[in-house]
Amino acid sequence: MDSEVKKKGALREKILETARDLFNRRGYNEVSMRNISDELGISVGNLTYHFKKKEDLVEAVVLEWHKRYQKPRPPKTLEGLNECFRRVLGHQEDNVYYAKHYRQLSQVSERIHQIQNKVLCDLYDIIKEAFSNLRENQMMTAEQITAQIEYLLQTILSLCAYGCVTRETDVLACIWSQIFPLLTEDGQAVFHSKIAPILRSRQNTADAP
Repeated sequence: MDSEVKKKGALREKILETARDLFNRRGYNEVSMRNISDELGISVGNLTYHFKKKEDLVEAVVLEWHKRYQKPRPPKTLEGLNECFRRVLGHQEDNVYYAKHYRQLSQVSERIHQIQNKVLCDLYDIIKEAFSNLRENQMMTAEQITAQIEYLLQTILSLCAYGCVTRETDVLACIWSQIFPLLTEDGQAVFHSKIAPILRSRQNTADAP
């Protein structure tokens, strides 16, 4: 009995891994349950034993990722904020389907919708507190027009949710281009010494044949 349970568990994990890979490569709408079963070399009936329909399967793929999710601590430095953005965008790059079909997935599954709201609210709080920390450390100025920080936060959240869909744009560089005008002279100096080299390295890697 134990070996049978392990076999079913292993197959379930393989299904989730294969589905995620196909969703990333082809897009959620272009992948059918038949495509997934063919990729796995199993029957559609065997696949639907574990997941009755594609909506159930994509929900399980998202939930499997969310098991490992932990809300990060708000960074206190520009380098820490940059690392926070890199982790968020790294998740985007590993789960292209999630960003590409962000709104659609929220309608496919209420549980996915709740996860999306939770993660975005967490990210909003983290970046807002990080900006407050940076102002205290004389790295950022106060807002120069009414609601400037709020608009900046909303722009960054949009880039973090959908940014990787436009592959031609370096989303990390785009985010920093929005933040840079609010940096103090000390903040800009840190940016040029610590952040800019990372952005140049990313650009060089992207341009490499």
